[in-house]
Amino acid sequence: MSRVEKIESQIGELSSAELAAFREWFVEFDACAWNRQFEADVKAGKLDSLAEKARGHRTSIVSAVISSCCRVGPTKGAQRISDHPLKTP
Repeated sequence: MSRVEKIESQIGELSSAELAAFREWFVEFDACAWNRQFEADVKAGKLDSLAEKARGHRTSIVSAVISSCCRVGPTKGAQRISDHPLKTP
């Protein structure tokens, strides 16, 4: 029997209260492990290409909004950014 199978068996024998306490502990344990891995990946530059892609996507969106706000239409004339439907109040 593997270590994981032994742990699974032991978890199956926990009372409801013990299982609730284990869940609470494991959620915290898992979150910390994920954070450590994420930080290591950032330091190693593994997410740099994704960050650049996101920056490029943001730039594309901003350019599209500005472009759509500043077009001169045949009947409307120039639209102002303050009139754009995506403008936040």
